[in-house]
Order: sequence, then structure tokens, then C-alpha cells
Amino acid sequence: MLKKLKQKKAAIARKQKLEDAKKVGAGLGIGALLGGLVALFTAPKSGKELRADVKQTVSDSAEKVKANVDKVVDTTSGALEGAKEKAVDLKDKASGLLSAKKRKLEDSFEDVEEVAEDFFEDAEEFFEGVVDAGSEKVEEVKKTVKSKVKSVKEDTEEIKETVEDEVAEAAEEINK
Repeated sequence: MLKKLKQKKAAIARKQKLEDAKKVGAGLGIGALLGGLVALFTAPKSGKELRADVKQTVSDSAEKVKANVDKVVDTTSGALEGAKEKAVDLKDKASGLLSAKKRKLEDSFEDVEEVAEDFFEDAEEFFEGVVDAGSEKVEEVKKTVKSKVKSVKEDTEEIKETVEDEVAEAAEEINK
């Protein structure tokens, strides 16, 4: 569970870095454009020269902004692909774990049922031998055994419900 929290925290940090990279790229582009324009308008030049310089500066700035946007897109795309692959891997791993837990739980219930059935069969055999000793005592022992079997079954149901709840909670955590 701690590992999942660390992974989630790392994913959030990656997302924040991508957002920061976008902001930095946009800021660099805007800063370059504004800096170039300020330099052009404060330089003593003729109208024709100024227009040519503005045109060149705008063109250069547009290229820089495009290059920065391309870098951000490439970085974002790579990170997004990596995140998608990790999500698929985590989903597959979680699905496998849930399946294994479910199989183990089913096996445990089968074992408990077998033990209970064996116990009941042994109890029946025992009762058959005790019948000669007195039916009143046999009925008392049968009630005790049935009570114990009932108690074991109730305990088994409680265990089953607890495990099912835990599996459901784990599935919810995975689907988040």
C-alpha cells in the first residue's frame, strides 16, 4: 500500500513538472518577443529599417516559440506514454493479485468445508457407536457437536465476509 502511495505521489510530481515546463516555455517565448520588440523600438533607426527589424524579430521569436512548444509537446507526449504504460502494468498486476487472493480464498473455504464435513461424518460414526450407551446422552452430545459445527460455520462465514470486504476494498483502490 505504501508503494502505491509513493507511485501516486511520483505521478503527481511528474504532472506538476510537465505543467511547469509548459509555463517556462511560454514565458521564454513571450519574454524573447517582448525583449526583441523593446530593443527594436528603442534603437534609433529609419521607419523602413525598423519595419524590417520588427519583421525579422517577430519571425525569429515565432521560430523560438515554435521550437519551445515542440519541446514541451515531445516531453509531455513521452511522459504521458510512460504514465499510460505504468497504469496498464499496475492494473495488470493488481488484477493478478486479486485473482490469486480470490483463488486462495476459495481454496480456504473448500478446505474448511471438507474439515467440517469430515468432522460431521466422524461425529455421526461416533454417535452410532454411542447409541447403545443411551439415547439421551447421544442427543446431548449431538446438540453439542451441532452447536460446534454451527459455530465453525458462522466463524467461516465471518472470515469469508472479511476477506471479501478486503478484496473489494483492494479492487476499489486499484480502480481509483
